[in-house]
Amino acid sequence: MTPFQALILGMVQGLTEFLPVSSSGHLVLGKKLLKVQTEMPVTFEVVVHMGTLLATLIVFWKPVWEIFAFVFRDAWRSDPAVGENGEKGEIGLFSRWWNHLGGRLLILVLIGTIPAGIVGVFFEDQIEAMFSSTLLVGIALCVTGLLLFATQWTEARGEGITDVSAGKGLLVGIAQALAITPGISRSGSTIATGLLCGIDRETAARFSFVLSMPAIAGAVLLKARDILDAG
Repeated sequence: MTPFQALILGMVQGLTEFLPVSSSGHLVLGKKLLKVQTEMPVTFEVVVHMGTLLATLIVFWKPVWEIFAFVFRDAWRSDPAVGENGEKGEIGLFSRWWNHLGGRLLILVLIGTIPAGIVGVFFEDQIEAMFSSTLLVGIALCVTGLLLFATQWTEARGEGITDVSAGKGLLVGIAQALAITPGISRSGSTIATGLLCGIDRETAARFSFVLSMPAIAGAVLLKARDILDAG
C-alpha cells in the first residue's frame, strides 16, 4: 500500500463512516479498485477507525461525560429508600445505577458491547476472510439497504434513553456485532434496530455512536500487536 492509496482509503473512511452505508464495505471495494494488496486486510480498517473514535468522542462528549461523572461521583454512593409504609432502607446497587441517567447509559453500553466482543474475540479468522470477498460485501450492502428501507414503517414512540430497556440495548448490540461483516453498516444497522424497537431517532443515533466507542477501542487493542509488527 502506497501513501497515496492510504490517503484515498482514509478519505473513503472519513466520508462513509458517519453515513449508514458501511465504511468497511467501501474500504474493501476501494482496495479492490486501487488494487491494494495486504497480508492483514483488517488491520488498516482498525487503524483508520481510530480517527472515527476520536471524532465520536469530540462530538458526543456529553453522554461520555455523564458516564464518567456517574462512575467517579455517584456510582458507589448509597441513597436511602422509602418504602410504601414509610420505612427506610437502602436502594440496591443495580436499581441505583439503572435509575440514574449516566448509570443506565453505562449499563446499556456494557450490555450492547458484549455481542461484538464475543464475535471479535472468537471469530477473528472468519472476520479476516470476510474482508477478502467483494461478493459478500455486495450482498451485505443490499442487506443494509433493505434494513434501512424497513425503517419507513417504524412508529416513533418517543422513547428516550431513560425508556430503553436492557433487552433493547442487547438487540442493538447484536446488530452491532452483525455489522462486523463488511457491507453491513454499523451505524445503519444499530440505528435501524433502535427505531424498530421504538426508540426515537435522536436517542437511537446518539446511543449508536456511544456504543461504537468501546467496540472500536476493543478492536484497536485486539489488533495492537499486528499494528506494531507492521511497523
